[in-house]
Amino acid sequence: MSRLELNGRKVEFHPGETLLQLASRHGYAIPTICYHEATGTRGLCRVCAVEVAGQARPVPACATLAQEGMEVRTESDELHTLRRTIYEWTMLATDTSEAPEIEREAALLSTGSFSSRLCHTHHLLSRSYRYSRALPGLRGGGCRPGPSGACLRHAGSGGYGGTH
Repeated sequence: MSRLELNGRKVEFHPGETLLQLASRHGYAIPTICYHEATGTRGLCRVCAVEVAGQARPVPACATLAQEGMEVRTESDELHTLRRTIYEWTMLATDTSEAPEIEREAALLSTGSFSSRLCHTHHLLSRSYRYSRALPGLRGGGCRPGPSGACLRHAGSGGYGGTH
């Protein structure tokens, strides 16, 4: 069996195993949006990106096959920022009200400024007809400020509501 380094630990992998499968098998949770074992689509959302030594950019763990001698990191400040940004854009571009798992994942990646930044951007873009047509998530289900100014939509989906 072949070996690679995963978060500083030498691990064995099976031929044809992806980095996502390998990490999962060894107890590392990597977030995903587009990945599902029953589908053929891989690497579309890039939320599962990991760092591989020698690669200029992070690679999608769901679409990258494990190779002998790889050095893989599943967590870093840069990966956290990348994942958070992807979730923000996903929530701006689509109506996630029927996908609570995406909103929960975004809440887990958030810092105190995440939802207020998201709500503020959503509020500004929703005023523009051009952007509301290009980003369907801005239509309906948008940010709704409550009496305190906190966004009711996001506060109800995990307690991370921001203010406008």
